[in-house]
Amino acid sequence: MENERCKLPNNTKKMILPNRAASAIYYASNKRDPQTIRIMIVMKDIVDGDMLIHSVKKAMERYPYYHIAVVQNDGKYINIHNSGPIVVKHTDKPANLGSAEVNYHMIAWSYSEKNIYLDASHGLLDGISMLEVLKTVLFFYCSEKYAIKLSPDGITTMENSIEDEEWQEPFTDDLILPNDDIGDSYEAYQLPEVWKGSATRISFLLPQEEFMNYVKKYHGTPGIVITTFFSEVIRRLCAVENLPIVTTMYVNSRPMLDRDKAGGCLVTSVELPLTKEMKKLELGKRTYEYRKMQKEKTSKEQILKKVSRQVREYISNDRIEGLQEKLDKLGKADSVFQVGTFSVSSTGRDPFGSVSQYIREIHNIVIPTTYLIEMNCVNNMFTIDFLQSFASTRYVDEFEKILKEEGIPYIRQKAEIYNTASVIYDQIDKSV
Repeated sequence: MENERCKLPNNTKKMILPNRAASAIYYASNKRDPQTIRIMIVMKDIVDGDMLIHSVKKAMERYPYYHIAVVQNDGKYINIHNSGPIVVKHTDKPANLGSAEVNYHMIAWSYSEKNIYLDASHGLLDGISMLEVLKTVLFFYCSEKYAIKLSPDGITTMENSIEDEEWQEPFTDDLILPNDDIGDSYEAYQLPEVWKGSATRISFLLPQEEFMNYVKKYHGTPGIVITTFFSEVIRRLCAVENLPIVTTMYVNSRPMLDRDKAGGCLVTSVELPLTKEMKKLELGKRTYEYRKMQKEKTSKEQILKKVSRQVREYISNDRIEGLQEKLDKLGKADSVFQVGTFSVSSTGRDPFGSVSQYIREIHNIVIPTTYLIEMNCVNNMFTIDFLQSFASTRYVDEFEKILKEEGIPYIRQKAEIYNTASVIYDQIDKSV
């Protein structure tokens, strides 16, 4: 499809330009690491498909900058406006994003029994922006299904006009700092398990009140407590020797860039090593030390240095001439491999407001390039998803022992093999 064939609605052209993070993700995506995210919402009641379709159609009108297809143009992948409807299917299978089956969109919805699924390219959305879209859809869906007037507090609706920062490129050249040395280069211990070609998810549910009592007792955060526990798991089970156990903690960089409402993908990361001194401490005191380290590394100054490093890399990627050259450099299976031993991503406290009463659980599901722990909270329950590229349960078994030792109640769910959405580019039919 030639770019000039696209008919752009008024004021939409500025909303479809890809940001630098999206471009890097497009070129790096591959079968083993498709760089897609699936969020699964488990509702309390069976999902009404017709109501969900209606709610998605209504809610997505608020997000025109996510109505895109990705095509090749002059040796680059670019976003173009996609006027086709966003697809909602009655299935639990992940979508084939960018294909005809989803009208060439990079976002798709589906449902099965009590579950609602949102599949998206990580180049188009990150976990934070996916939650914003989910909140809007679920607000309309629950309002209709339960015939109730819900409070819109904290939820984006049609009453909220589209602000400039939602679509503007956040990673501008002026974010490059003369000195972005932040000393976060670690030769971290790597788990001995190797990629087996399939991913396993094992989930724990932790009651919010009891878990938060523990978190507050040791002046931590939910993500820091899980970091403390899982680093201890590895210390107990592995011959770590002289290499540090390093947690890669994902950070929402929007507040540090003064772009709280920005869409797209604005995630960076910091590395938190388990030092020799911290190993000598009991878990509660270790949590406190991790928290101090996290505060230092997630200050505005430090995050801007991390972002500066990202922008330098994006600029370097932009300078690669041809499409095939970009794919060769960025499309390797381990292209987004983190330096850490394991990674933690947390969305924090319950974001759904008045809609929470109709939700039972929420799960973020991605293909892990390292051992990945995803954390969410809804309706007074924390969901901890352990995402691993092997079937052995030895790490989660030890994690469960620590929960028992620390007196934290939990529900452990059955392990499952999973996949996320696949993604293709430049397959759009010329008649679209």
